[in-house]
Amino acid sequence: MQLAYFQVFIPTCLLLLIGTPAHVEPAKILFLIPMSTRSEKHMFSPLITKLASNGHNLTVVTNIADKVGHANVTEIVPISVDEVCGSVSDIGASQSLFWDIVFLDMKPLMSLVDKIYDHPEFKTVLRQKFDLIFTNLFFGQAFYGVMYKNRGPFILLHSLPVANYFLKDWGHVAPPSHVPYPLLEFTDKMNFRERVVNFLVDWATYFHSEMVDIPLFEEVYRKHLGREVPSVKEIQKNASLMMMNTNYLTTYHRPVMPDVIEIGGMHCKEAKPLPEV
Repeated sequence: MQLAYFQVFIPTCLLLLIGTPAHVEPAKILFLIPMSTRSEKHMFSPLITKLASNGHNLTVVTNIADKVGHANVTEIVPISVDEVCGSVSDIGASQSLFWDIVFLDMKPLMSLVDKIYDHPEFKTVLRQKFDLIFTNLFFGQAFYGVMYKNRGPFILLHSLPVANYFLKDWGHVAPPSHVPYPLLEFTDKMNFRERVVNFLVDWATYFHSEMVDIPLFEEVYRKHLGREVPSVKEIQKNASLMMMNTNYLTTYHRPVMPDVIEIGGMHCKEAKPLPEV
């Protein structure tokens, strides 16, 4: 038995010593967040900075330039945040009614998506091969064709608890009986009326996404990348991970599968000591 152990152990150690490279190559990563709000970019920035600090080379397509640059980060800014959100800093503040936010009319914003695809620097991005792509679920589906063309792993990011109209394609379900829709002011202890409203909003947004938003996104990326690019659903279900801005300490209980990672609080910095009075 001892001989058999060494017959396996020694060759394995030699193989690891010989086969291990002298250094690890940095990854080439694309952050595709060209239509974010300021609050979303604020949430994603620590992840970008950390990856760059670890030696990886990042290309960040964004509408909000970083005030503090990094040697390993190349930013491309094809449009401005004001073109997406108007003169306010966050799109939520530009919508006066809840229903305007939930059923946001994407069609007028498709011209901005065209502008991004037609930007000379973005066209150079499309010709490159990346080891990993991060993209934001907010308007990210309009750029799913980039992930398909890249033929590599990609990770989805979301600055809110992910709604069912995204999760259902992954085989996930957040039961509307006790998981409130992200933009509703309900808790996990809803009465009957609130559960009915939550259920109706949950399914209404799903069908709105299916019949209105997704056809727009598919049309725009096929126009720029080719008619052979698959559907949003086909591409989305191949995502490696989904990271959402939630934490079990600050949000309500919800079933989460292993490929959905809660990153709530990632953007928080270490607290500074209070000044002595």
